[in-house]
Amino acid sequence: MMKTYLFVARNHVLFFLWKPFSGESYTKAWEVNILCGGHVNMSCVIFHAHQDIIVSNYEGKIICIWDISKHIVVQTFQMKHD
Repeated sequence: MMKTYLFVARNHVLFFLWKPFSGESYTKAWEVNILCGGHVNMSCVIFHAHQDIIVSNYEGKIICIWDISKHIVVQTFQMKHD
């Protein structure tokens, strides 16, 4: 089953992950999870097709791996040289 998410950057270290509510009651259209972490000027986000993982890219040659289920950055990579 395909999952649907919407990823919104609020500021440099606070991000919102919206997803359709999948409970018995459909009175609430979306749930939101707050993801803390990250760096300045996010340029793109990629969602893993089969796991609850997001990969985000930032200005300054930084890549973050997010765990959606834990709502945190689990690993950060930064290129030191060109």
